[in-house]
Amino acid sequence: MSTIVFVDDNSKWTANYKRMLTPFQNELHCVYFQQPEEAMEYMSAHPTEVLVCELDLPVMSGPELFEMVDMLSPATVKIGMAQVRNVAETLDMLNQIKIYKLILKPFFLAEDLIALEHYTECAKEREFQQKIEKNLQILNKETEELLKKMKKKKQGHDRILKAMIGMVEQNLSLPVAEFDSEKKMPVKNYCEELLREFFQYYMYEKKNLIFYLNYLKNKFHFPGKSCNFLIRSKVEGEIPVTVMNRIAYVMFLNGFLCEQCLESYHIENVLEEEEKEYVLHVRYRWAESNYRETDPKVIKLLQHMVKELQVTLSDHMAEGDGEQGHVMKLYFRKEEGKCAAFLKCLPTNWQVTLCVACRYHDMKGGTAVNQVIKELYDMEAEAGVILENASLTKQKLLEKKRKQMEEITTGIAAELEGRMATIKAQVEEQAKNDIRRLVEQNKQQTDQLNEEYENNLTFYAQEIVRRITEV
Repeated sequence: MSTIVFVDDNSKWTANYKRMLTPFQNELHCVYFQQPEEAMEYMSAHPTEVLVCELDLPVMSGPELFEMVDMLSPATVKIGMAQVRNVAETLDMLNQIKIYKLILKPFFLAEDLIALEHYTECAKEREFQQKIEKNLQILNKETEELLKKMKKKKQGHDRILKAMIGMVEQNLSLPVAEFDSEKKMPVKNYCEELLREFFQYYMYEKKNLIFYLNYLKNKFHFPGKSCNFLIRSKVEGEIPVTVMNRIAYVMFLNGFLCEQCLESYHIENVLEEEEKEYVLHVRYRWAESNYRETDPKVIKLLQHMVKELQVTLSDHMAEGDGEQGHVMKLYFRKEEGKCAAFLKCLPTNWQVTLCVACRYHDMKGGTAVNQVIKELYDMEAEAGVILENASLTKQKLLEKKRKQMEEITTGIAAELEGRMATIKAQVEEQAKNDIRRLVEQNKQQTDQLNEEYENNLTFYAQEIVRRITEV
Protein backbone atom coordinates (compact mmCIF):
# COMPACT_ATOMS: atom_id res chain seq x y z
CA MET A 1 0.00 0.00 0.00
CA SER A 2 1.41 3.41 -1.01
CA THR A 3 2.12 5.95 1.71
CA ILE A 4 1.31 9.67 1.42
CA VAL A 5 2.45 12.12 4.09
CA PHE A 6 0.58 15.43 4.57
CA VAL A 7 2.06 18.38 6.44
CA ASP A 8 -0.20 21.37 7.21
CA ASP A 9 -0.44 23.41 10.39
CA ASN A 10 -4.04 24.28 9.64
CA SER A 11 -6.33 21.68 11.25
CA LYS A 12 -9.27 22.69 9.04
CA TRP A 13 -7.31 21.90 5.90
CA THR A 14 -6.15 18.62 7.42
CA ALA A 15 -9.81 17.71 7.96
CA ASN A 16 -10.52 18.64 4.33
CA TYR A 17 -7.74 16.32 3.14
CA LYS A 18 -9.14 13.43 5.16
CA ARG A 19 -12.62 14.05 3.79
CA MET A 20 -11.42 14.26 0.16
CA LEU A 21 -9.33 11.08 0.47
CA THR A 22 -12.02 8.99 2.15
CA PRO A 23 -12.81 7.09 -1.12
CA PHE A 24 -9.11 6.03 -1.33
CA GLN A 25 -8.71 4.83 2.26
CA ASN A 26 -8.49 1.15 1.17
CA GLU A 27 -5.82 1.91 -1.45
CA LEU A 28 -3.64 4.50 0.27
CA HIS A 29 -1.96 4.83 3.63
CA CYS A 30 -2.30 8.53 4.49
CA VAL A 31 -0.43 10.07 7.43
CA TYR A 32 -1.10 13.63 8.62
CA PHE A 33 1.22 15.96 10.54
CA GLN A 34 1.00 19.56 11.67
CA GLN A 35 4.71 19.83 12.50
CA PRO A 36 7.35 19.18 9.76
CA GLU A 37 9.79 17.80 12.34
CA GLU A 38 7.35 14.99 13.11
CA ALA A 39 6.97 14.27 9.38
CA MET A 40 10.77 14.04 8.98
CA GLU A 41 11.01 11.61 11.89
CA TYR A 42 8.28 9.45 10.36
CA MET A 43 9.81 9.48 6.85
CA SER A 44 13.24 8.51 8.17
CA ALA A 45 11.72 5.23 9.38
CA HIS A 46 9.05 4.56 6.73
CA PRO A 47 9.25 4.52 2.92
CA THR A 48 7.13 7.35 1.55
CA GLU A 49 5.93 7.66 -2.03
CA VAL A 50 4.43 11.18 -1.90
CA LEU A 51 4.92 14.19 0.39
CA VAL A 52 2.29 16.96 0.29
CA CYS A 53 3.33 20.02 2.27
CA GLU A 54 2.09 23.56 2.88
CA LEU A 55 4.85 25.99 1.84
CA ASP A 56 4.05 28.63 4.44
CA LEU A 57 4.77 26.94 7.80
CA PRO A 58 5.63 28.85 10.99
CA VAL A 59 8.91 27.21 12.17
CA MET A 60 10.41 25.02 9.43
CA SER A 61 9.11 26.23 6.07
CA GLY A 62 7.93 23.94 3.29
CA PRO A 63 10.99 24.59 1.05
CA GLU A 64 13.32 23.73 3.94
CA LEU A 65 11.43 20.48 4.53
CA PHE A 66 11.66 19.62 0.80
CA GLU A 67 15.45 20.17 0.83
CA MET A 68 15.85 17.79 3.77
CA VAL A 69 13.60 15.20 2.11
CA ASP A 70 15.75 15.43 -1.04
CA MET A 71 18.68 14.17 1.02
CA LEU A 72 16.66 11.67 3.06
CA SER A 73 14.45 10.19 0.33
CA PRO A 74 15.23 11.47 -3.19
CA ALA A 75 12.63 9.18 -4.80
CA THR A 76 9.72 10.73 -2.90
CA VAL A 77 7.43 12.85 -5.09
CA LYS A 78 7.07 16.32 -3.56
CA ILE A 79 3.94 18.47 -3.93
CA GLY A 80 3.66 22.00 -2.55
CA MET A 81 0.51 23.82 -1.47
CA ALA A 82 0.08 27.56 -1.10
CA GLN A 83 -2.51 30.32 -0.95
CA VAL A 84 -1.66 33.00 -3.49
CA ARG A 85 -1.33 36.20 -1.51
CA ASN A 86 1.76 37.50 -3.31
CA VAL A 87 2.31 36.05 -6.81
CA ALA A 88 5.95 37.23 -7.12
CA GLU A 89 6.88 35.78 -3.72
CA THR A 90 5.23 32.45 -4.53
CA LEU A 91 6.98 32.18 -7.92
CA ASP A 92 10.34 33.05 -6.37
CA MET A 93 9.87 30.33 -3.76
CA LEU A 94 8.83 27.85 -6.46
CA ASN A 95 12.01 28.54 -8.46
CA GLN A 96 14.19 27.75 -5.46
CA ILE A 97 12.85 24.26 -4.78
CA LYS A 98 12.46 21.05 -6.78
CA ILE A 99 8.90 19.81 -6.58
CA TYR A 100 6.60 17.89 -8.88
CA LYS A 101 3.85 20.52 -8.83
CA LEU A 102 2.29 23.35 -6.87
CA ILE A 103 -1.38 23.27 -5.80
CA LEU A 104 -3.12 26.58 -5.16
CA LYS A 105 -5.66 26.68 -2.36
CA PRO A 106 -8.58 26.28 -2.32
CA PHE A 107 -8.95 23.07 -4.35
CA PHE A 108 -11.50 20.26 -4.31
CA LEU A 109 -10.00 17.32 -6.31
CA ALA A 110 -8.40 14.50 -4.34
CA GLU A 111 -6.44 13.42 -7.43
CA ASP A 112 -4.31 16.56 -7.16
CA LEU A 113 -2.92 15.26 -3.87
CA ILE A 114 -1.99 11.72 -4.90
CA ALA A 115 0.52 11.87 -7.86
CA LEU A 116 1.34 8.16 -7.57
CA GLU A 117 1.58 7.85 -11.36
CA HIS A 118 4.49 10.25 -11.37
CA TYR A 119 6.23 8.25 -8.62
CA THR A 120 5.80 5.04 -10.66
CA GLU A 121 7.21 6.71 -13.78
CA CYS A 122 10.22 8.01 -11.86
CA ALA A 123 10.80 4.56 -10.33
CA LYS A 124 10.74 2.95 -13.81
CA GLU A 125 13.14 5.59 -15.10
CA ARG A 126 15.56 4.99 -12.20
CA GLU A 127 15.42 1.22 -12.69
CA PHE A 128 16.07 1.61 -16.42
CA GLN A 129 19.00 3.96 -15.73
CA GLN A 130 20.47 1.51 -13.23
CA LYS A 131 20.31 -1.28 -15.83
CA ILE A 132 22.10 0.91 -18.36
CA GLU A 133 24.83 1.78 -15.84
CA LYS A 134 25.25 -1.88 -14.89
CA ASN A 135 25.57 -2.93 -18.54
CA LEU A 136 28.06 -0.14 -19.18
CA GLN A 137 30.14 -1.24 -16.20
CA ILE A 138 30.22 -4.80 -17.57
CA LEU A 139 31.24 -3.54 -21.00
CA ASN A 140 33.92 -1.27 -19.53
CA LYS A 141 35.32 -4.17 -17.54
CA GLU A 142 35.43 -6.40 -20.64
CA THR A 143 37.09 -3.59 -22.59
CA GLU A 144 39.75 -3.12 -19.90
CA GLU A 145 40.51 -6.84 -19.88
CA LEU A 146 40.73 -6.84 -23.66
CA LEU A 147 43.08 -3.85 -23.64
CA LYS A 148 45.31 -5.63 -21.13
CA LYS A 149 45.44 -8.69 -23.40
CA MET A 150 46.25 -6.53 -26.41
CA LYS A 151 48.97 -4.69 -24.50
CA LYS A 152 50.50 -8.00 -23.45
CA LYS A 153 50.40 -9.29 -27.02
CA LYS A 154 51.90 -6.07 -28.33
CA GLN A 155 54.77 -6.35 -25.89
CA GLY A 156 55.45 -9.84 -27.23
CA HIS A 157 55.40 -8.54 -30.80
CA ASP A 158 57.73 -5.70 -29.85
CA ARG A 159 60.24 -8.26 -28.55
CA ILE A 160 59.97 -10.16 -31.85
CA LEU A 161 60.46 -6.91 -33.76
CA LYS A 162 63.64 -6.09 -31.83
CA ALA A 163 65.01 -9.56 -32.50
CA MET A 164 64.19 -9.22 -36.21
CA ILE A 165 65.85 -5.80 -36.44
CA GLY A 166 69.01 -7.26 -34.96
CA MET A 167 68.96 -10.11 -37.46
CA VAL A 168 68.24 -7.76 -40.37
CA GLU A 169 71.47 -6.00 -39.45
CA GLN A 170 73.36 -9.28 -39.78
CA ASN A 171 71.70 -10.21 -43.11
CA LEU A 172 72.58 -6.80 -44.55
CA SER A 173 76.27 -7.52 -44.17
CA LEU A 174 76.54 -8.99 -47.69
CA PRO A 175 74.58 -6.35 -49.71
CA VAL A 176 76.42 -3.49 -47.99
CA ALA A 177 79.82 -5.14 -47.81
CA GLU A 178 81.31 -2.53 -50.14
CA PHE A 179 79.84 0.41 -48.16
CA ASP A 180 81.72 2.29 -45.49
CA SER A 181 80.17 2.81 -42.04
CA GLU A 182 78.58 6.15 -43.00
CA LYS A 183 76.73 4.56 -45.92
CA LYS A 184 75.72 1.44 -43.97
CA MET A 185 73.89 3.48 -41.31
CA PRO A 186 71.13 4.99 -43.56
CA VAL A 187 70.49 1.57 -45.14
CA LYS A 188 70.22 -0.01 -41.70
CA ASN A 189 67.84 2.73 -40.47
CA TYR A 190 65.82 2.43 -43.66
CA CYS A 191 65.32 -1.31 -43.23
CA GLU A 192 64.42 -0.91 -39.56
CA GLU A 193 61.75 1.67 -40.40
CA LEU A 194 60.29 -0.53 -43.17
CA LEU A 195 60.06 -3.46 -40.79
CA ARG A 196 58.59 -1.33 -38.01
CA GLU A 197 55.90 0.06 -40.33
CA PHE A 198 55.22 -3.43 -41.64
CA PHE A 199 54.40 -4.55 -38.10
CA GLN A 200 52.21 -1.47 -37.69
CA TYR A 201 50.14 -2.26 -40.78
CA TYR A 202 49.91 -6.03 -40.50
CA MET A 203 50.00 -6.92 -36.84
CA TYR A 204 48.98 -4.13 -34.48
CA GLU A 205 45.91 -2.49 -35.97
CA LYS A 206 43.28 -2.68 -38.69
CA LYS A 207 42.27 0.72 -40.07
CA ASN A 208 40.07 1.99 -42.87
CA LEU A 209 40.94 4.11 -45.89
CA ILE A 210 40.18 7.45 -44.21
CA PHE A 211 42.66 6.71 -41.42
CA TYR A 212 45.45 5.81 -43.85
CA LEU A 213 44.79 8.88 -46.00
CA ASN A 214 45.21 11.17 -43.00
CA TYR A 215 48.14 9.20 -41.56
CA LEU A 216 50.18 9.16 -44.79
CA LYS A 217 49.46 12.80 -45.60
CA ASN A 218 50.61 13.88 -42.14
CA LYS A 219 53.75 11.78 -42.59
CA PHE A 220 54.83 12.82 -46.11
CA HIS A 221 52.86 15.86 -47.30
CA PHE A 222 54.68 19.17 -46.62
CA PRO A 223 53.81 21.68 -49.38
CA GLY A 224 55.90 24.41 -47.75
CA LYS A 225 59.02 22.29 -48.37
CA SER A 226 57.91 21.33 -51.91
CA CYS A 227 57.18 17.81 -50.67
CA ASN A 228 53.75 16.90 -52.05
CA PHE A 229 52.13 13.56 -51.29
CA LEU A 230 48.62 13.48 -52.76
CA ILE A 231 46.06 10.69 -52.34
CA ARG A 232 42.74 10.49 -54.14
CA SER A 233 40.23 7.65 -53.93
CA LYS A 234 37.57 6.90 -56.54
CA VAL A 235 36.40 3.78 -54.74
CA GLU A 236 32.82 3.67 -53.52
CA GLY A 237 32.14 1.60 -50.45
CA GLU A 238 34.41 -0.04 -47.90
CA ILE A 239 37.66 -1.74 -48.95
CA PRO A 240 38.32 -5.09 -47.19
CA VAL A 241 40.82 -4.61 -44.38
CA THR A 242 43.20 -7.30 -45.59
CA VAL A 243 43.42 -5.59 -49.00
CA MET A 244 43.53 -2.09 -47.48
CA ASN A 245 46.61 -3.01 -45.42
CA ARG A 246 48.58 -3.93 -48.55
CA ILE A 247 47.49 -0.85 -50.51
CA ALA A 248 48.33 1.47 -47.61
CA TYR A 249 51.74 -0.13 -47.09
CA VAL A 250 52.58 0.26 -50.79
CA MET A 251 51.68 3.98 -50.58
CA PHE A 252 53.88 4.24 -47.51
CA LEU A 253 56.79 2.66 -49.42
CA ASN A 254 56.43 5.25 -52.19
CA GLY A 255 56.46 8.17 -49.77
CA PHE A 256 59.22 6.80 -47.56
CA LEU A 257 61.58 6.11 -50.48
CA CYS A 258 61.17 9.68 -51.78
CA GLU A 259 61.50 11.16 -48.30
CA GLN A 260 64.80 9.34 -47.69
CA CYS A 261 66.36 10.03 -51.08
CA LEU A 262 64.99 13.43 -52.23
CA GLU A 263 64.93 16.97 -50.93
CA SER A 264 61.62 17.65 -52.70
CA TYR A 265 59.15 15.49 -54.59
CA HIS A 266 55.65 15.30 -56.04
CA ILE A 267 53.79 11.99 -55.67
CA GLU A 268 50.21 11.35 -56.79
CA ASN A 269 48.36 8.24 -55.57
CA VAL A 270 45.01 7.55 -57.24
CA LEU A 271 43.02 4.51 -56.13
CA GLU A 272 40.40 3.17 -58.55
CA GLU A 273 38.10 0.17 -58.61
CA GLU A 274 37.66 -2.30 -61.43
CA GLU A 275 35.43 -5.34 -61.65
CA LYS A 276 37.70 -7.77 -59.80
CA GLU A 277 40.59 -5.59 -58.68
CA TYR A 278 41.61 -2.36 -57.02
CA VAL A 279 44.15 -0.37 -59.05
CA LEU A 280 46.63 2.06 -57.50
CA HIS A 281 48.04 4.61 -59.98
CA VAL A 282 51.28 6.20 -58.77
CA ARG A 283 53.07 9.09 -60.48
CA TYR A 284 56.45 10.46 -59.31
CA ARG A 285 58.01 13.76 -60.30
CA TRP A 286 61.29 15.18 -59.00
CA ALA A 287 64.28 17.18 -60.17
CA GLU A 288 67.49 15.30 -60.90
CA SER A 289 69.50 17.82 -58.87
CA ASN A 290 67.67 17.56 -55.53
CA TYR A 291 68.84 14.17 -54.28
CA ARG A 292 69.32 14.04 -50.52
CA GLU A 293 71.26 10.78 -50.79
CA THR A 294 74.08 11.26 -53.33
CA ASP A 295 75.59 7.78 -53.49
CA PRO A 296 74.00 5.99 -56.49
CA LYS A 297 74.71 2.54 -55.00
CA VAL A 298 72.74 3.33 -51.85
CA ILE A 299 69.87 4.78 -53.89
CA LYS A 300 69.83 1.74 -56.18
CA LEU A 301 69.77 -0.66 -53.20
CA LEU A 302 66.88 1.21 -51.54
CA GLN A 303 64.92 1.34 -54.81
CA HIS A 304 65.49 -2.38 -55.34
CA MET A 305 64.18 -3.19 -51.85
CA VAL A 306 61.04 -1.07 -52.33
CA LYS A 307 60.35 -2.51 -55.77
CA GLU A 308 60.72 -6.06 -54.47
CA LEU A 309 58.25 -5.29 -51.69
CA GLN A 310 55.80 -3.70 -54.14
CA VAL A 311 55.92 -6.70 -56.44
CA THR A 312 55.34 -9.04 -53.51
CA LEU A 313 52.49 -7.03 -51.97
CA SER A 314 50.54 -6.48 -55.22
CA ASP A 315 49.05 -9.22 -57.37
CA HIS A 316 50.74 -7.74 -60.45
CA MET A 317 52.43 -4.47 -61.35
CA ALA A 318 53.35 -2.37 -64.39
CA GLU A 319 55.64 0.68 -64.54
CA GLY A 320 57.38 3.00 -66.97
CA ASP A 321 58.73 6.50 -67.56
CA GLY A 322 56.73 9.17 -69.36
CA GLU A 323 56.63 12.90 -69.93
CA GLN A 324 55.03 13.45 -66.53
CA GLY A 325 57.58 11.37 -64.62
CA HIS A 326 57.77 7.79 -63.44
CA VAL A 327 54.38 6.04 -63.61
CA MET A 328 53.36 2.83 -61.85
CA LYS A 329 50.16 0.76 -61.70
CA LEU A 330 49.65 -1.84 -58.99
CA TYR A 331 46.75 -4.29 -58.97
CA PHE A 332 45.16 -5.86 -55.88
CA ARG A 333 42.53 -8.58 -56.14
CA LYS A 334 39.28 -7.96 -54.26
CA GLU A 335 39.04 -11.42 -52.76
CA GLU A 336 38.86 -10.98 -49.02
CA GLY A 337 40.70 -13.76 -47.30
CA LYS A 338 43.49 -14.17 -44.86
CA CYS A 339 46.14 -11.50 -44.63
CA ALA A 340 49.00 -12.02 -47.14
CA ALA A 341 51.38 -14.58 -45.71
CA PHE A 342 53.78 -12.93 -43.31
CA LEU A 343 56.92 -14.26 -44.98
CA LYS A 344 55.57 -13.86 -48.54
CA CYS A 345 55.39 -10.09 -48.13
CA LEU A 346 59.14 -9.67 -47.53
CA PRO A 347 62.21 -9.88 -49.77
CA THR A 348 64.54 -12.87 -49.62
CA ASN A 349 67.00 -11.49 -47.07
CA TRP A 350 64.13 -10.63 -44.72
CA GLN A 351 62.59 -14.09 -45.16
CA VAL A 352 65.79 -15.63 -43.90
CA THR A 353 65.80 -13.22 -40.99
CA LEU A 354 62.21 -14.02 -40.00
CA CYS A 355 62.78 -17.78 -40.27
CA VAL A 356 65.70 -17.42 -37.89
CA ALA A 357 63.51 -15.22 -35.67
CA CYS A 358 60.83 -17.92 -35.57
CA ARG A 359 63.35 -20.55 -34.50
CA TYR A 360 64.84 -18.14 -31.96
CA HIS A 361 61.42 -17.43 -30.48
CA ASP A 362 60.58 -21.15 -30.29
CA MET A 363 63.83 -21.81 -28.45
CA LYS A 364 62.77 -19.25 -25.84
CA GLY A 365 59.60 -21.20 -25.18
CA GLY A 366 57.36 -18.76 -27.02
CA THR A 367 55.04 -19.11 -29.98
CA ALA A 368 56.00 -19.06 -33.64
CA VAL A 369 55.42 -15.76 -35.42
CA ASN A 370 52.54 -17.08 -37.55
CA GLN A 371 50.86 -18.42 -34.42
CA VAL A 372 51.31 -15.03 -32.74
CA ILE A 373 49.66 -13.35 -35.71
CA LYS A 374 46.77 -15.81 -35.61
CA GLU A 375 46.26 -15.15 -31.89
CA LEU A 376 46.31 -11.41 -32.52
CA TYR A 377 43.66 -11.65 -35.22
CA ASP A 378 41.55 -13.89 -33.00
CA MET A 379 41.87 -11.35 -30.20
CA GLU A 380 40.96 -8.47 -32.53
CA ALA A 381 37.96 -10.43 -33.77
CA GLU A 382 36.91 -10.93 -30.15
CA ALA A 383 37.33 -7.21 -29.56
CA GLY A 384 35.19 -6.48 -32.59
CA VAL A 385 32.43 -8.78 -31.32
CA ILE A 386 32.50 -7.17 -27.87
CA LEU A 387 32.39 -3.65 -29.28
CA GLU A 388 29.63 -4.63 -31.71
CA ASN A 389 27.61 -6.18 -28.86
CA ALA A 390 28.18 -3.05 -26.80
CA SER A 391 26.92 -0.88 -29.64
CA LEU A 392 23.86 -3.10 -30.20
CA THR A 393 23.13 -3.19 -26.46
CA LYS A 394 23.34 0.58 -26.25
CA GLN A 395 21.05 0.95 -29.28
CA LYS A 396 18.54 -1.50 -27.79
CA LEU A 397 18.58 0.30 -24.45
CA LEU A 398 18.08 3.68 -26.13
CA GLU A 399 15.26 2.27 -28.28
CA LYS A 400 13.64 0.69 -25.23
CA LYS A 401 13.94 3.96 -23.34
CA ARG A 402 12.44 5.85 -26.29
CA LYS A 403 9.48 3.45 -26.44
CA GLN A 404 8.98 3.71 -22.68
CA MET A 405 9.03 7.50 -22.92
CA GLU A 406 6.48 7.35 -25.74
CA GLU A 407 4.27 5.05 -23.67
CA ILE A 408 4.63 7.33 -20.66
CA THR A 409 3.84 10.39 -22.77
CA THR A 410 0.82 8.66 -24.30
CA GLY A 411 -0.34 7.56 -20.85
CA ILE A 412 0.09 11.03 -19.42
CA ALA A 413 -1.80 12.56 -22.36
CA ALA A 414 -4.63 10.04 -21.93
CA GLU A 415 -4.66 10.60 -18.18
CA LEU A 416 -4.75 14.38 -18.62
CA GLU A 417 -7.54 14.03 -21.15
CA GLY A 418 -9.47 11.81 -18.75
CA ARG A 419 -8.90 14.20 -15.86
CA MET A 420 -9.95 17.18 -17.98
CA ALA A 421 -13.11 15.32 -19.00
CA THR A 422 -13.78 14.48 -15.34
CA ILE A 423 -13.14 18.06 -14.25
CA LYS A 424 -15.33 19.35 -17.07
CA ALA A 425 -18.13 17.01 -16.09
CA GLN A 426 -17.75 17.97 -12.43
CA VAL A 427 -17.71 21.66 -13.29
CA GLU A 428 -20.79 21.28 -15.50
CA GLU A 429 -22.57 19.32 -12.80
CA GLN A 430 -21.56 21.90 -10.18
CA ALA A 431 -22.75 24.70 -12.47
CA LYS A 432 -26.08 22.96 -13.00
CA ASN A 433 -26.46 22.46 -9.26
CA ASP A 434 -25.58 26.10 -8.63
CA ILE A 435 -28.10 27.21 -11.23
CA ARG A 436 -30.79 24.99 -9.70
CA ARG A 437 -29.96 26.30 -6.27
CA LEU A 438 -30.09 29.91 -7.47
CA VAL A 439 -33.37 29.31 -9.30
CA GLU A 440 -34.80 27.71 -6.17
CA GLN A 441 -33.57 30.59 -4.04
CA ASN A 442 -35.03 33.11 -6.48
CA LYS A 443 -38.32 31.24 -6.49
CA GLN A 444 -38.41 31.18 -2.70
CA GLN A 445 -37.60 34.88 -2.54
CA THR A 446 -40.29 35.63 -5.16
CA ASP A 447 -42.90 33.61 -3.26
CA GLN A 448 -41.90 35.35 -0.07
CA LEU A 449 -42.21 38.79 -1.71
CA ASN A 450 -45.57 37.85 -3.24
CA GLU A 451 -46.83 36.69 0.13
CA GLU A 452 -45.62 39.89 1.82
CA TYR A 453 -47.21 41.93 -0.97
CA GLU A 454 -50.57 40.16 -0.54
CA ASN A 455 -50.40 40.57 3.22
CA ASN A 456 -49.68 44.25 2.81
CA LEU A 457 -52.57 44.65 0.39
CA THR A 458 -54.94 42.92 2.82
CA PHE A 459 -53.71 45.12 5.66
CA TYR A 460 -54.12 48.31 3.66
CA ALA A 461 -57.63 47.27 2.50
CA GLN A 462 -58.70 46.54 6.08
CA GLU A 463 -57.24 49.82 7.25
CA ILE A 464 -59.14 51.74 4.55
CA VAL A 465 -62.42 49.98 5.42
CA ARG A 466 -61.88 50.73 9.11
CA ARG A 467 -61.30 54.41 8.48
CA ILE A 468 -64.33 54.67 6.15
CA THR A 469 -66.49 53.01 8.77
CA GLU A 470 -65.34 55.51 11.40
CA VAL A 471 -66.21 58.41 9.18
